[in-house]
Parts: sequence; structure tokens; C-alpha cells
Amino acid sequence: MVDIKQKPSPAEAIYREARTARETSQQLLPLLSLVAEQEDEKNPLDEIQNLLGSILSVLQNQSEVLARLEAVSASVLPSQPSQASTSGN
Repeated sequence: MVDIKQKPSPAEAIYREARTARETSQQLLPLLSLVAEQEDEKNPLDEIQNLLGSILSVLQNQSEVLARLEAVSASVLPSQPSQASTSGN
């Protein structure tokens, strides 16, 4: 029986974070179409600031995911044996 409260593996945690970041960025697409629809009209500065704030939030989230991925991969991946130790012995 699987323990429901079991902590997810680092890879699973990274996958979940990346999926959340992707879903968040996909939610920004309607904002982009809203701006495109209003080409002929002046876009209010508040809408542009909100859009940029949302983009920055998504990028920050993705940066955190990449930092976690780098930390996990550094601790999980075995170090590669040097060429000198495997050749000629």
C-alpha cells in the first residue's frame, strides 16, 4: 500500500513546479489577445503593468524551478569517471 503522505521525489517535485509554471504562462495568453484586440484603442497603462507583472511572476517561478533542477541533478547524477582511469588498465 502506498503512503499518501510520502514526500514526492525531487524529480516529481520539479515536474509539478514546471507544470504549474506552464499552466500559469498559458493563462497569460488571453491577456495577450486582449491587448491585440485593442490595437486601435489606447491601451491603459495599468493593463500593461499587470501583464508585465504576470510575466515577471511566471519567469521568477520558472527560474526557481530551474535552480531546483540544477541542485537536484548535481546531487543525483553520478560523477563521470575520468578517461585516464579507464584507458590502458
